[in-house]
Amino acid sequence: MSFAEPRRDFAAAGSRVRCAQVLVIGALMMLVLAACSTCLSASTLGLADARGCSGAIGKVPVRLTLDAGVQANGLTFRLEVSANGSSPPLASPLDFEAKDVAAPSFKNSDATYLRVAWLQIDPPLTGTTFIGNLLVPIPAAAKPGDSYTIHVAHVQSNNGFDPVSTNPGPDAILLVMCCQTKDCDDGDLCTTDACDAATGQCVHTPSAAAEVGIARFSVPTKAKVGQRAPLTVVIENGGCSDALVHCTVKKGTQVIGTKRLRIRQGQDSRVTFTYKYLAGDAPRVCFTATVAAQGDVNPANNQATGCTRVT
Repeated sequence: MSFAEPRRDFAAAGSRVRCAQVLVIGALMMLVLAACSTCLSASTLGLADARGCSGAIGKVPVRLTLDAGVQANGLTFRLEVSANGSSPPLASPLDFEAKDVAAPSFKNSDATYLRVAWLQIDPPLTGTTFIGNLLVPIPAAAKPGDSYTIHVAHVQSNNGFDPVSTNPGPDAILLVMCCQTKDCDDGDLCTTDACDAATGQCVHTPSAAAEVGIARFSVPTKAKVGQRAPLTVVIENGGCSDALVHCTVKKGTQVIGTKRLRIRQGQDSRVTFTYKYLAGDAPRVCFTATVAAQGDVNPANNQATGCTRVT
């Protein structure tokens, strides 16, 4: 009795099982590769960081880079924009300007997103193409240093009926910069504000600006001829350093008194002159107080008037 033939049958059966296993594994690998085709593709819709001025249009470049030997004649993508930190939200709709391609076949947007599509691009795109700029209306309330994040939420390209696997690139940042000195006014008298044209950033340099003014000028509301009374000037120094102040009180063109004094930064000082009312002052006489300091940036508060009714 021979067992050789059954052994050949077992060997053949094992060979068929191994072939079936190889086919199953191969099919599974194809499914995995198909599901992860985006992972293997180097084609990318990329964004570039950009800068813009408050109240102006920021332009964020958009480029499509295709794998070597790959071409695409259809493209659609959706971009989303969000304000970072305390940056004011966008209020006007986004827009798009095409560059190395024709105007899009479809465009839809609001203040937070933009979706565009090209149904037929001729000739087809290859290599790297500057698709165009996302146009972002930067709020007038935005300040230098504010920023906005641009995100590729969706991208799809095709060549005829065949899809071209395309990855979304990293997020981009639109940074608000200064464009002129007035954009950098920090409201601080003690800094000199400037816009650095090279960096687009504000520069605030400490300043010794002078700012003195009359806080109060007190004269009697009524007096009698021959009466002596004080005329008092209260001077405050709101500047950025100590100030040498010249104070004068006049009746018309007649100088009643004058004094020079140094007032420390952030403090005030009182100057008093005595005046004797004359018969010629009746029925009413007025006095003018004036202060002055070198480099005073706000002379509007350097004068005050007070009047007395004389009997």
